[in-house]
Amino acid sequence: MKKEVDYDILQGLNDDDVEVICQNVDLDVLLHPIKHNAKKYNRYTRLLGRMDKKSLLAQKNMPKIATELYHKGDNAYYQIVAIEAMELKHIFIKIIKNELKVSITLKDLANYSIEEYISLFTQIEKIHGNSIDVQLFVLQSKMNGIVIDKEKQIILTDQWKYHCKFKQLEDDFQLEKENLIKEHKSNTNSQLKKQRAHYETLILEKEDNENQLREFIKNKENGNFELEKEITVYKSEISDLKMDKLQNIEFIKSLQKESLNLSKTIEGLKKNISEQNDKYRIELRKEWESSNLLLLKENEELESKVLELKKELEELTQKKKELLISLESVQDLMDSCTVDFKNQMVNQLVTKTVEEVNQTNIPIQSFQSSSFSEQSELYIIDGSKVAEHCMLDDNEKFLDIIESNLENAGCKMRATELIDNINATINSNLIPLLCGFGTRKLAFAFIAARYAENPTVISIPNGFTSIRQLEVAINSAPTNCIIIEDAFGKMSENIVLPILRNNLKKQLIFCCEDLHNLKYLDNYYYNYFQLIQVSRMGNYKLIDLKYAKAEDLFKRIEYDNKAIGHQLVRYLVDEIDLSDTYKITRGNMLTYKIQELSYDKEKAVHKWIKKELHYLLTNEQEEKIFEKIENNDSIFKE
Repeated sequence: MKKEVDYDILQGLNDDDVEVICQNVDLDVLLHPIKHNAKKYNRYTRLLGRMDKKSLLAQKNMPKIATELYHKGDNAYYQIVAIEAMELKHIFIKIIKNELKVSITLKDLANYSIEEYISLFTQIEKIHGNSIDVQLFVLQSKMNGIVIDKEKQIILTDQWKYHCKFKQLEDDFQLEKENLIKEHKSNTNSQLKKQRAHYETLILEKEDNENQLREFIKNKENGNFELEKEITVYKSEISDLKMDKLQNIEFIKSLQKESLNLSKTIEGLKKNISEQNDKYRIELRKEWESSNLLLLKENEELESKVLELKKELEELTQKKKELLISLESVQDLMDSCTVDFKNQMVNQLVTKTVEEVNQTNIPIQSFQSSSFSEQSELYIIDGSKVAEHCMLDDNEKFLDIIESNLENAGCKMRATELIDNINATINSNLIPLLCGFGTRKLAFAFIAARYAENPTVISIPNGFTSIRQLEVAINSAPTNCIIIEDAFGKMSENIVLPILRNNLKKQLIFCCEDLHNLKYLDNYYYNYFQLIQVSRMGNYKLIDLKYAKAEDLFKRIEYDNKAIGHQLVRYLVDEIDLSDTYKITRGNMLTYKIQELSYDKEKAVHKWIKKELHYLLTNEQEEKIFEKIENNDSIFKE
């Protein structure tokens, strides 16, 4: 039989009461009307993600939407709120009347003090499957005719929070106490077992000793008769020894006189030796001081030579840098000259061919010479700009599109954290360096959602050295976004640096397959790009991407040195030999994550250390950074 809905129960409820009810309704119940009438509720579906109770967007927005539809008089949600209110009222009465150990009436409950309410909450919480929400309890009381005033609600909420914290402390203490008792009991049992084994060993040894002693006594008793004979012999010998003793006493007295004379002689010898030692000690000290002065002079001369060698080493290092810069300039000049020479040769060949054709009156064909005939050495996949795309002005829409693209690309990483890292990198005027399997697909998914393009892909072959050819390939690309692959780990790193210095208008994204490719990369490259590690990518085909332009959602940023990210970077790595540019860019990036993306300071710093800074530091430097964090963790938790 269908249960009749009592709509009169809603008459005494205010807006806050309805909001509390909607927050406590199962999300599947709230989502049911929208799922079965998507056309009617079309304006709300984009706010609910996948319209599943596990969706973060649904958990965040559905209670608010239900409250709004209730106030608009929507029949479905009006009925849901009424049914849920009836159920909450019935549950309250059931618990108060049937499930408590002490019998309580609603009339008794109306006169309860704060302490009695706290005691009641404790009893209810002990019932399996129940927990306490003070706002919900106040609402259930109100629906059953018990009104708790606002002041009493505030006090009751504070007291219950205090009670919960106190109970948690008691539980933690009890758990620790039980663990200590178990540990003590285990240690005691182990000691008792060891002592028992020890005592059993002693008992066995005692029994063995007793047996040996009995045997010994038996043998001694048998030998007593012979001992008596021996005693008689010994007595005779003792008498003889007494006579010898008297003779020895006289001899000892003579020896004592001789010893006294020898002692006097020894005292004289000791005095002579002491005088000679003092004399030799003075001579040795003079000799040591003379030798020490010579060694000090030699040490000063060595230190002076070391300083001269250091100065010479610095000069040689500076000359080496100047020579490397000069070598790079010469290389560029040689590339330019080679290209000019090839152009001249091609132009001469074309001119000669045209003249020969004119002489024979054969129709002239059109020739187009390429200034960079070696461009075929680069593997290039031309991209395209997608005309059919949507313009985004809402961050939640952007997240929906990027989550869908990443899922289609086979990415199993947390989408929000990954996209925040890429956006923070670009918005901090750095170039993303994606490292891991499947980075090209991930870059395609991101660029489609933010720039509405299928990017141009440039793959650099082993040993490629033409900077000018690479620059022309980038500038002539039909798209704004360009993916550059295989630039690191193949002896081609040097051609990338001039490109990075040129501050191109194109949006570059570098991709490499493994962190091992970056093992020997100099730290100054990180002044230009941010390392972003990619993992958990499936080997799927890239299909069904959604295209959108979201540039209006993001802004390029730069903060002053008082910003929170700059303060954290200075505190952690100020004493480490990293360039100022690196410190400034990472200060901007951390500030962007903390201020614009609401990241926790400690989380943002630990992610930066784990995902990038770890690879630029020695183990000792990294230990010092973590020691700083532990010694002053209040900086990261303010």
